[in-house]
Amino acid sequence: MTSIHGRTATLPTEKCWRLLRGAGSGRIAVAAGGSIDIVPVDFAVDGAGLVFPTAPGATPLELALDDRIALEVDGHDGNGSWSVVATGRALRLESRSDIERVEALPMAPWPAGLPRRWMRIVVDGVRGRCAVRTEEQPE
Repeated sequence: MTSIHGRTATLPTEKCWRLLRGAGSGRIAVAAGGSIDIVPVDFAVDGAGLVFPTAPGATPLELALDDRIALEVDGHDGNGSWSVVATGRALRLESRSDIERVEALPMAPWPAGLPRRWMRIVVDGVRGRCAVRTEEQPE
């Protein structure tokens, strides 16, 4: 059940995963080298994790390996605006079978000829909120 606090509501976990599955692009946030970087990514849900391609050697992702990372998506629907944040650890996919499986997932195409490395977020938490649209009553 969705709990409502004022004009915002906390989204249940199942709804958060449904919104993640439908998003396709978002922003990752990584704390590395004394600063926080936020980078746009195309991604896909892969089981209970998230996968996305990146250029080999891309900073801040290389600094975040085995460390904390967050992915945020947001959008609008007929009821208002929503935001979902998934948190976890960043891992690089190495096995050919894992790479072939995630390359078959629906995702925006990677530019031809540009090398890529696949990353996985091992999700340990997901939370979401929505801003409920209300009708203003004339005075």
